[in-house]
Amino acid sequence: MENRNISLAFDIIGKLLQGEHMGEKSDNTSLYEAYNSNMEVYDLVTSYMKSAGLRIYEYNNSIYVCPLEGNKAFGYTNEELKEKIGLRLNKELYLCFFITYVITVNLLKSTSDAGDYIRVEDIIKAVDAVIPRIIDRSSGVVMDEAKSVRSLAVMWDDLPVSAQTESMGKASRGSKSGFVKLLMNFYLTEDLFIMNEDRYYPTGRFYAIGRGYFNEYRSEIMDKLMSEQ
Repeated sequence: MENRNISLAFDIIGKLLQGEHMGEKSDNTSLYEAYNSNMEVYDLVTSYMKSAGLRIYEYNNSIYVCPLEGNKAFGYTNEELKEKIGLRLNKELYLCFFITYVITVNLLKSTSDAGDYIRVEDIIKAVDAVIPRIIDRSSGVVMDEAKSVRSLAVMWDDLPVSAQTESMGKASRGSKSGFVKLLMNFYLTEDLFIMNEDRYYPTGRFYAIGRGYFNEYRSEIMDKLMSEQ
C-alpha cells in the first residue's frame, strides 16, 4: 500500500466530513478523480466510511457522505434534531419526518431534476393529499389510531394552514405552513435545498441521499414512522 494513496484517501475523507463538494466540477476535482480511478484509494475511503457508520452516495459526477441511523458521532440524536429544527415534542419531530417522507417521494417522481423546485404551499398540498388515505373524517373514524403515522396524520389535519400571528417568512409550530418552514429552514442549513424567493430547489446532496439512502431504506423509514412517536 503506497503512502501517497493513504494520504489521498484521508484527504478525501477529511474533505467529505467537512461538507466540502467533491465532484468533477469542484475545488476537489483531483481528489474526486483519485477516488474514481485509483482502486486502492477507493477501497480505503469506502472501508473507513463503512467502519464509521457512514455511507457514500454518488450523483451527477459528485460524491456525498451520509451518516447511517444511530450514528451519534456524525448524525443527530432526536433531541439534537428537535433543538436544531425548533421543536419541543417527539410527536412534532415525527411529524417532520412524515413531511420529509412526502417531500422526498414527490420530488423523486420526476424523471428530470432540471428546474425542480417546491414551495411551502406545494408541500402542504402534497401532505394534505395523503391524509384521506390514512383517516376518514366523514365517518368519524380514524383508522387504527394507535399507529403513529395515523396519529401524525390527525395531528396535521387539525392544524390551520397558517396562524393568525404568523408573519411573512416567520416559522412557528402552530400551523401547517409553520411546520413546513421550520423543517425547510433546517434543510437549507444542511445543504439539501437552496432557496430563491419562495422556491426551494433540491441540491445534488438531496438527490444523492434521496436516491441512495431513501430508496435503500424506504421500507425501514415507514416502519419506524408506523411504530414510534
